[in-house]
Amino acid sequence: MFVSVDLDNYPSVRNSSFEVEGPEGWGDHAIPPHQTLRLNTHFMVPTRKFQWRGSKWFSFTFTDHTGRQTHKRNVEVKEERQRTIKTTKLPSEAVVDLTDDRERAVVSLLQEEIVRYSRNGRENGGLGTIQAVDGYKKITTHVYQDSWTSSRAAERQDISVDNDTKIASETGDALVDYGASLPADGADVVQQYLLDRIDRDRDYYGVTYIIVYALWRMDRLNEAFTTVLSRYEHKATIADKIFRRAHTNRVLVKEQRYGYSDVSGLLNGILRYEHESLSEDDLNSIEKFARATREHAFQIQQKVTSIRALRIAGRK
Repeated sequence: MFVSVDLDNYPSVRNSSFEVEGPEGWGDHAIPPHQTLRLNTHFMVPTRKFQWRGSKWFSFTFTDHTGRQTHKRNVEVKEERQRTIKTTKLPSEAVVDLTDDRERAVVSLLQEEIVRYSRNGRENGGLGTIQAVDGYKKITTHVYQDSWTSSRAAERQDISVDNDTKIASETGDALVDYGASLPADGADVVQQYLLDRIDRDRDYYGVTYIIVYALWRMDRLNEAFTTVLSRYEHKATIADKIFRRAHTNRVLVKEQRYGYSDVSGLLNGILRYEHESLSEDDLNSIEKFARATREHAFQIQQKVTSIRALRIAGRK
């Protein structure tokens, strides 16, 4: 069925669309002969040439594929004002102001990840330099996403099994290698610099995932989780509870706004592609994090359960 709409009043309708209510919801459904189904329509009116305040009443003419017309008279249309959302850009750190060479190295690598994330971030379906690989071949599925096949529903699809898969990162591995090249006390300093930059009020917030990745490779995963939860998880005050005030986040620029969520996305990918390298303590830490966070936890808990079941089944 084809339907067109004309606005009998000035101005003309622009970008109109229609959906028919079918047995499986709204969509592009055929209307059976001699039957009536509900029709949902959206349209736009050019406001630069035609401004109004409050409500206006319009008359519509709907024309189907046979040329039959249906008229709707004096339909009230309310003004829909477009709100301009003010975004906040978190401040960056100047490498030139730092005096410790170890801190300069850490900050330089983190800022490189910020640049890479701006090109391949959540808006583009990526996670900066983080990627999943199978042997030497890059896996095209994004790290934090899952793909299920209903025809294989009885098979284990939540984690990768019998594959040489792992998570890699050019920037994250460079941080790990740099820390390993230093004496023990120097490596501890590098790790502390990373923990210090788990911060909601600095531009490193957008690449928290790379800090967690590096600390995971440095065997400080539990400390990374504890820091993220203590600094990122909203804690309602007494006044919030009394007045039932909801927590509202700032609207950050697109390359910074998903910092907390991307940590969960990274963990989802680690569990899927590199679960064999995780200890039982790591699994416990990850599960506690997924249960404690109010952010979307992807399929983290399901993957932890699947990994434990796989390990139990593999015991001799």
